[in-house]
Amino acid sequence: MKKKCGESKNRFPQGVLRILMGSFVLWLLLSLPARLSCGDEIERIERLDEACRGGRKEACAELIEIARKNEKWEWRKAAVEKVSDQEVLKEIAGKNDEEIAVRIAAVRRIADRDILENLERSERDINVRLAVSTRLSEVIISTNRIPPPDMKHFEINIPPVTRTSDQEGGRIAAEVQSKHEAVIQEIRKTGGECQGGNREACDRLFEIAENNGDSRLRGAAVEQIRNEGQLIRFARKSDDIWVVLAAVQNRHLRDQKVLGEIARNSENEIVRLCAVKKITDQAVLIELYGNEANTYVRMALVDQLTDYRLLDEIAGNDGDLGIRHVALERYQLLKREAAAEKKDRLKNQQGREMQ
Repeated sequence: MKKKCGESKNRFPQGVLRILMGSFVLWLLLSLPARLSCGDEIERIERLDEACRGGRKEACAELIEIARKNEKWEWRKAAVEKVSDQEVLKEIAGKNDEEIAVRIAAVRRIADRDILENLERSERDINVRLAVSTRLSEVIISTNRIPPPDMKHFEINIPPVTRTSDQEGGRIAAEVQSKHEAVIQEIRKTGGECQGGNREACDRLFEIAENNGDSRLRGAAVEQIRNEGQLIRFARKSDDIWVVLAAVQNRHLRDQKVLGEIARNSENEIVRLCAVKKITDQAVLIELYGNEANTYVRMALVDQLTDYRLLDEIAGNDGDLGIRHVALERYQLLKREAAAEKKDRLKNQQGREMQ
């Protein structure tokens, strides 16, 4: 067959081209709803919440259905934040959802003290348990009920009360809070004295951090400690999550080996995250990135990297879109900083040559 003038023998066959174009259009049409679904789903949840609060039972049921069974945890969490049915929230908070963020959202909506107390006794995940303890404290204060004996761990002398009026209960709860804050202020004052060279004040801080019966007070004392050896001891050996966090976040704990050990071995994601943010040793960061399972900790690790080649590889190949985005932003930031530094060097060099 004679070739027409100007026709390339490698020209793409029109039939194949039409198929590819049709496939592209089909892909675009199929993917468009998914791309637009984010805002639509949130608006739907908001509409269902408004209708539910207006008394429409079917809207409440649909909201609960999303909270329980939607395949995307983000939508389950958004729906849970609108649910008020305590039994449903109890079910979701009590390990019914594999995503911890959804369970914590459910905990924050629970107002039934008995449910919270049962969760506090049975929950094993440290992050959910901390959320339960915080929410339980809020419920106790908001309902003006006096904490049961096993929660009276403040080392403050408050007369035991078994039954009070709402007004009297509120007064005592406020008194507990006030005295608790006063003790923390005293600990901070002691920290200032320790910083000024008062050894007795430093010893008092260590004693509070080691032996006080209240987690918050122990953590407040650890925040004031400047002795790195003591901070390492608390970070490594304490069973109290608040004490460990206070030690790891303390700016006087700088030992890269210890921080790497904590980031490598701690079972708590928040502790690992805090440790990672203080690590500058690139070899340790790369090792941790290869072994870390938690997305947010991996993001923090990537945000500490300085190796262009590794960042470029992560930005192109990591299976998590959020981590790829962090790697790309980090890569671009380092490139901009390097370009600005080079420009400044050239400017300074030209200035010296003109002198």
